[in-house]
Amino acid sequence: MIDEIRRRFAALRCNADFWSLRFVEESCETFWVRKNVPQPWSVSIDRGVMASVYAHGGYGYAATADTSSRGVRSVSRL
Repeated sequence: MIDEIRRRFAALRCNADFWSLRFVEESCETFWVRKNVPQPWSVSIDRGVMASVYAHGGYGYAATADTSSRGVRSVSRL
């Protein structure tokens, strides 16, 4: 997965003074008890991409959970 994200990031171009892309992936495991009854174990994974851009004296930020090629391109069009 990470190699594919790297490839997508490398294909992007931007004319801004400064720009960066950040990929984040977090996993969470949850187990809890309600009224002394164990609830099912759950695992969740959150992924996303965030773009930061500085251009013409201002900053812009955008983010998406769509890590496909189309999603990465859309977040990079600030």
